[in-house]
Amino acid sequence: MRASPELATSEWVRVMCDYRCDGIWDHEGLSRSVDELPISGTLKDRLLAWQAWFDVLDDQAAEEQTAVPLATWQAFVAAGLAVARDLKRELPDWTVLYFDEIERRTKGPIESA
Repeated sequence: MRASPELATSEWVRVMCDYRCDGIWDHEGLSRSVDELPISGTLKDRLLAWQAWFDVLDDQAAEEQTAVPLATWQAFVAAGLAVARDLKRELPDWTVLYFDEIERRTKGPIESA
């Protein structure tokens, strides 16, 4: 599979979850589809599974009005970082940035360890 012209031209991608997206963003801050990346199906599946995990955590926090435990976010961040590193391995000439969700979450109500 070939990358979309915009992504291929920039060779830049941010790995970051947000509600109901694929977990990747272009250099202009637009959410993109994992199908636009020239990566393996296995890595696409991992990206989508990681994003789905975020949706569950985000829904849980919103519905229950409680903070998700810090250890859960730490596991989530570690999984996302592993995905980002594997993305860089498959796209060695690309700039791959990773957004650490704990950085954002620790500024709000999060349970301490």
